[in-house]
Amino acid sequence: MEDDMNWFRAELDGREGLIPSNYIEMRSHEWYYGRITRADAEKLLLNKHEGAFLIRVSESSPGDFSLSV
Repeated sequence: MEDDMNWFRAELDGREGLIPSNYIEMRSHEWYYGRITRADAEKLLLNKHEGAFLIRVSESSPGDFSLSV
């Protein structure tokens, strides 16, 4: 069921489980870029204002995220 696009893994108050995808609304954040490389993140940030940042999926630690500033 975890590979089924109709279900999402969710966590609330330390409890984890699967929920139907139609029970939630996915919202994106302007600072989340998903799967981009470190080099691409650096290129994007060069064109941003001081203090800009982004979160991306970690290339070196599967399941983690990286903060690029």
